[in-house]
Amino acid sequence: MKLEKLFVSILAAAALFVGCKETGEDSELPSLSVNPTEISVDKAGGSQTFTVKSNRDWTVKADADWLAVNPTYGSASKKDATVTVTALQNTGFNRTGTVTVSTDFDYKTITVTQPGDKGEDTTNKPTGSGTQADPYNPAGVVAYVKTLAADEESPSVVWIKGIVSEVKMTFEASGTYGNANFYITGDGSNDLDNRFYCFQTLYLGNKKWTSGNPDVKVGDEVIVCGKVVNYKGDTPETVKSGASYIYSLNGQTEGQSGGDDYQNAEAKTVAQFIAAAEGSKYYKLTGKVSSFNASYCSFDLTDDSGTIYVYSVANKDEWSSKIKNGGTVTLAGKYLYYEKTQKHEVVDAYILSFEEGQGGGDDYQNAEAKTVAEFIAAADKNTYYKLTGKVSSFNSNPCRQV
Repeated sequence: MKLEKLFVSILAAAALFVGCKETGEDSELPSLSVNPTEISVDKAGGSQTFTVKSNRDWTVKADADWLAVNPTYGSASKKDATVTVTALQNTGFNRTGTVTVSTDFDYKTITVTQPGDKGEDTTNKPTGSGTQADPYNPAGVVAYVKTLAADEESPSVVWIKGIVSEVKMTFEASGTYGNANFYITGDGSNDLDNRFYCFQTLYLGNKKWTSGNPDVKVGDEVIVCGKVVNYKGDTPETVKSGASYIYSLNGQTEGQSGGDDYQNAEAKTVAQFIAAAEGSKYYKLTGKVSSFNASYCSFDLTDDSGTIYVYSVANKDEWSSKIKNGGTVTLAGKYLYYEKTQKHEVVDAYILSFEEGQGGGDDYQNAEAKTVAEFIAAADKNTYYKLTGKVSSFNSNPCRQV
């Protein structure tokens, strides 16, 4: 009896084992492959293919509206299935899309690239050199500011072109201050990594905004000119208190600034230049050079009416090695009042001519300090330099004439 029951149990277990055994393709482990994994379509549009091999049913989906796939699904098979990817014509920037093939157990992706008529989109990649002719884009000025130490200001004004992405304070809301606070990005999106903060920025012409003028709003294209700072080491922005201004608002500027206007600039004395306080127009100044800094090509310019600091020179590469203290310079530049040091400045200047001084006069009063070695190395008979040291071998006879 016990033997009979044992035999029945063995038969039942055998039947259960046979019933649980999978047959056919479902007995294999899930498998999915695609080839190739990257394809490219011409900018005029067209089609390319890839193959799918899967032992499970699969579906295909594209993540971009400019892409279409056919077929959109397939059945498990040991043979390759062909899928066609079709792209529309691309009249914009280069673009990339993804096609995904999925089963219940796995997925594979195919990257689809297509060039465009406009080439690479650089809106959120650093571009520009910061000059009026080649402004930084917001990503470019952010990259530049990150090279500065915490709370360090740029040594000269820079130019930045972008789209307003957020307005923190309008010109009108600032009241008598007449400035605005807003963010700009390359395309107007809220790109936190590449946005730049225009802080306490003045209006067109480096002036306070007045009622009746268009205010700044999201979507406006602006070109901003001013000094920038790495505020607290983590916020790239313009220097506060009106050290920046909107040069262009949706393509509109005040006056006829920029371009070759400096070549026909109206001549003014230093006093007249300061009185005009015109930040968007070039004026011509002529005067003697003192306190010259060759690294930045900055210096004091003095005429009979006063002295003004020439802060930034657009063509400094051409003139830095030629300018010397005591000489006479003629330049065309724009006005900027730098509130932090309460100083009148000439910015975006173009040197037009320079004539070395002949010595004598009052040039010695503003002479640049040098060591003896530097004085000898300069070997400059037309410029006064200041020397400090101990006296020895003194001869009380009258100085010989040089």
